[in-house]
Amino acid sequence: MAKDFDHKAIEKKWQEEWAKQRLYETPDSASGKDNFYTLVEFPYPSGDLHIGHWYAYAVPDAYARMKRMQGKNVLYPMGFDEFGLPAENAAIKRNINPREWIDESVEKMRTQLKTIGASFDWSREVRTSSPEYMKWTQWLFLKLYEKGLAYRAKSPVNWCPVDQTVLANEQVIDGKCERCGSEVVLKELEQWFFKITEYAPRLVKDLDQLDWPEPIKESQKNWIGKSEGAEIVFPLAGYEPRHFIILHGFSGHPDGTFHPWLKGELEKLGHTVEMPQLPDTEDPTPMKQVEYVLKHCTINDKTVLVGHSLGSVIALKVAEQRKVERIVTVGGFSEPKFKDYNRPFEKKFDWNFDWEKIRANIRSAIIVSDRNDHAVPIEAGRMLKIKLGGELMEVDAVSAHFTATREPDVLNACVPSIKVFTTRADTLFGVTFLVLAP
Repeated sequence: MAKDFDHKAIEKKWQEEWAKQRLYETPDSASGKDNFYTLVEFPYPSGDLHIGHWYAYAVPDAYARMKRMQGKNVLYPMGFDEFGLPAENAAIKRNINPREWIDESVEKMRTQLKTIGASFDWSREVRTSSPEYMKWTQWLFLKLYEKGLAYRAKSPVNWCPVDQTVLANEQVIDGKCERCGSEVVLKELEQWFFKITEYAPRLVKDLDQLDWPEPIKESQKNWIGKSEGAEIVFPLAGYEPRHFIILHGFSGHPDGTFHPWLKGELEKLGHTVEMPQLPDTEDPTPMKQVEYVLKHCTINDKTVLVGHSLGSVIALKVAEQRKVERIVTVGGFSEPKFKDYNRPFEKKFDWNFDWEKIRANIRSAIIVSDRNDHAVPIEAGRMLKIKLGGELMEVDAVSAHFTATREPDVLNACVPSIKVFTTRADTLFGVTFLVLAP
């Protein structure tokens, strides 16, 4: 027996034998075996593997092998997560096409990965930049967008000025980028979000089924961000009174839906309110209604235009011509795309807006959309957000399309306030304390 163990030769021999036998290629089904799918995170093709990759893949590989020994038909694929600004920056630094850089890195890393001897099914390799893969990520994104689960909004992010990319909190170490060591800055950026909060209760509940250490499960609950408590809105004191103009929608009138209630609440707070009856409400023409507002309403830099449904279009057209404090659109839109039926005004209105002028004429904008709106698609509010900027509030209206006699979210959008969340109330020595999170 040889005194020395030549691991390089032995591992190379058996890895070649496994590849020759196609030992780990997994059929879609196998007689007498249950299918079992396990997946480990794909490496980013940075050009070289490091010890962390071996650490990450050794235990999952042992798990996949155990499941095979238990009689499962195990699919254990491997692939490469190829997108991202770091790839672009690496290509720029080397003055080559990003595709060339990625292909070279993948080829090198694939060779390195195979030396691990892991039981990956390489016939199922996934490359995330391939058209065959991208079409499915695009399809999935569109489905999420159609269901209102993907949206654009501005939010502060950790920004690495060297890598020109957003970093998770875990990637910021002592205020520096863990990748390049540069100082990280806080930057407001418009970006895409996935509304995982819609599934927060299910995600938290399903954690109970996992045989994980409690500290890890607790950290997952904190990451999911589902808490039970009460949301409280505090109006800001000392806010200078404003002049509100509430504009009703198609076939509407000032005494309909939430308008009288909103007028009363605003007046209680010291504001003045106008609610004009717009002309030809059953068969409206835009210029008639805009001219009516311009002629009969008080409009100055302290005016807040509140447009409900079609009234939001009139508010936008007014703001093209006059400077105002703010626009609040409620169930608003800027295109004639409705979920239920066509309106008679669709071909009468000029749906071209001078967005640059509107943004210059207003100090701020708040877009309030109903998630359960039967008439206006949720995307209409998101489009207004993109065009106007400002704040987007996607809420559950009391009645679809904000048609209840009281709509608290509309009042919250009109009046400056601080919204806080409390998870519990504690009473000590007769005094109740709230734990608040703005």
